[in-house]
Amino acid sequence: MGPVRELRVAVTAEDYEEALRFYRDALGLPEIESWENEGGSGAGGRPVVTPWQHRNVRLRAPDGMQLTLFTVLD
Repeated sequence: MGPVRELRVAVTAEDYEEALRFYRDALGLPEIESWENEGGSGAGGRPVVTPWQHRNVRLRAPDGMQLTLFTVLD
């Protein structure tokens, strides 16, 4: 395993605006991509390698929020 070159975080939250303020404003993580549709909004265990060549791990925070961490593999 080499150094981490990129970290993407996909977050599911009850209050999207509050989560955005925390990750973007408080932690200083840049918002690279975002999307919206009728179903909601978004911003763009043991690790597994997905068929599309991402190393992917999902975590659940104490408040029940699911975090998906992944990196694109060569």
